[in-house]
Amino acid sequence: KVGVWDCDAGPHGHPATCRWRAHQHHATSEFFADYGVYDVDVEVPAKWVVAATGVLVGEKTTGARKTMTYHAEDVHDFVWTTSPDFKVTEGKYVGPSGEVRIVMLSQPGRVANAGRHIKATQEGLAELERRFGPYPYSQITVVDVPEGAEGGGGMEYPTLFFTFDYGEPPEMHAISEGTTIHELAHQYFYGLIGSDEVEEAFLDEGFTETVN
Repeated sequence: KVGVWDCDAGPHGHPATCRWRAHQHHATSEFFADYGVYDVDVEVPAKWVVAATGVLVGEKTTGARKTMTYHAEDVHDFVWTTSPDFKVTEGKYVGPSGEVRIVMLSQPGRVANAGRHIKATQEGLAELERRFGPYPYSQITVVDVPEGAEGGGGMEYPTLFFTFDYGEPPEMHAISEGTTIHELAHQYFYGLIGSDEVEEAFLDEGFTETVN
């Protein structure tokens, strides 16, 4: 992540105090980082499914391998994921700011639940745009983590987040969909406003929970 050159205005005309902020990640305080433009090449086995921050701008296959090129504008981090098992379902959200492509990556046996996550994402985007303004990116990717990788679920990155899908019974659906909406809301808090979660953690989880 890109470190932040952070300056506090000095009191009563005194010089500003500046320092580099480059904290390591802690689960209870999370992020504070600057924004950047990313161009990333990801090389994986040719038949694997890939998703990443930003948008896919190029793809080249050479034998049993392929290279996927992604471009991301003005984001605080870059993440990518790949698996031979992902099942892809697509949808879209159309709002005041235009069309957003929604990509859902499901685990085998859970594809029937993809529509619920896409609907939750659509409704979440509508409410976020109504309250806080346009979602500025052209795509959002929702990734269902496999069993045994629950530690990666419920985690957010620019234009891509990880959720859980508990499947049946139906009474568990609200947990899955609630996680999807919660992680989507992190696209704004702190994804767009860039607040300092390290020292003011409530500015992230607290604001995000208001959307749920």
